[in-house]
Amino acid sequence: MRLVANIGIETNEEHSEDTHPVFLIGGMIWGVSENFDLDLGLKCGLNDAETDTALLAGVAARF
Repeated sequence: MRLVANIGIETNEEHSEDTHPVFLIGGMIWGVSENFDLDLGLKCGLNDAETDTALLAGVAARF
């Protein structure tokens, strides 16, 4: 199991807005096998332009 984090900024989809969404993502990745991962994370908005919170889940398979 690995803990991961990411901080970022995106371009605002509203062209009339000057504030761009800023976020922080934290989560964990569980390597079920050498070629298969499950992940779970939480995305938190750091300003009013970003959604307050979002739960993230994913699957990665390597071929």
